[in-house]
Amino acid sequence: MIKRYRIREETIQEKYLLEIIDEVYQILWKKNPSGAEAFYQESHRILHEVEMKAAEEGGLIPGTEATLKSLKRKGIKIGIITRNCEDAVRKVFPDINDFCNVFVSRNSVKKVKPHPDHLTYAMELLKTSGKESVMVGDHITDIQAGKRVGMKTLVS
Repeated sequence: MIKRYRIREETIQEKYLLEIIDEVYQILWKKNPSGAEAFYQESHRILHEVEMKAAEEGGLIPGTEATLKSLKRKGIKIGIITRNCEDAVRKVFPDINDFCNVFVSRNSVKKVKPHPDHLTYAMELLKTSGKESVMVGDHITDIQAGKRVGMKTLVS
């Protein structure tokens, strides 16, 4: 799609897909706002399709539900934060709300992790601070976001 919109790939600074989409959108906006909007909508439509297909084949990591239930029984506030779209997450984990206090997908925020806004929003909903929280993640963006808001971080 980037080539179709005549953007040279080597000019892109970002390395993660959502950020690349945003960067290309900004470049296109300067030249052609309607083209930028068309690019943004189409790229997110394709991304949604890919995520939904992956969700059909995906599943929870074994032990996820038991771990979350145990933490919740102990009174620990749980926030699940993801760069994925809400539809795909709910396809894999339809009863996610039964296992956490807060669920924040990319649909709920303007800037996703590693940007701190993603975790800041979750902490606001949980009424907690970074110093009181721990970020457990499986990707570098989780650790980067957690550190940016003062959390201790763990990689699973």
